[in-house]
Amino acid sequence: FPSHDTQCLKPTQQPVIVIKPKLDTTAVIRPTVPSEPVQGYVFSANEPHAVMMMLYNVDPVFINEATRALTRYHADRFNAAKLNIQQNRVGTTPFILISVFPNANESLMYIERTAPIASREIFPWITAEKYKSLIVTPGNIKKVLEEKTIKPYLQFIRSQFPGPYRDWE
Repeated sequence: FPSHDTQCLKPTQQPVIVIKPKLDTTAVIRPTVPSEPVQGYVFSANEPHAVMMMLYNVDPVFINEATRALTRYHADRFNAAKLNIQQNRVGTTPFILISVFPNANESLMYIERTAPIASREIFPWITAEKYKSLIVTPGNIKKVLEEKTIKPYLQFIRSQFPGPYRDWE
């Protein structure tokens, strides 16, 4: 006869474990279309890049404070990179330029690292909907400044990286 203990046992279900693949942030990002000039812009993943933080409806005082906050943040988190910060305008829209990164991948990784925390930790007085960041090469930023509009460049960069810039208007 089975013992009293074995009669009370019921089969148990094993928990279902779902393993999601991790995103490889060290992989080189390739454009989705050939890097031919579009509207005079050129994409080269291995060329030095900058991050252009476009600011919308932000008072100049807060832009100056954001620049100082980024300088402090970089001294703490990116000191070895020796990043340069400048303010400028595309037409009437101010931006902060953070440079120079060795390539497109490094500039995209910077955005991925700072975007989630910027409005909470770096400059909490500017809400996340008041700024957007994109990558740009020195040659392309020169053309953006000459044209005094970001729209053609935004179309171009979307053709290279449709995901990150799809919600830009």
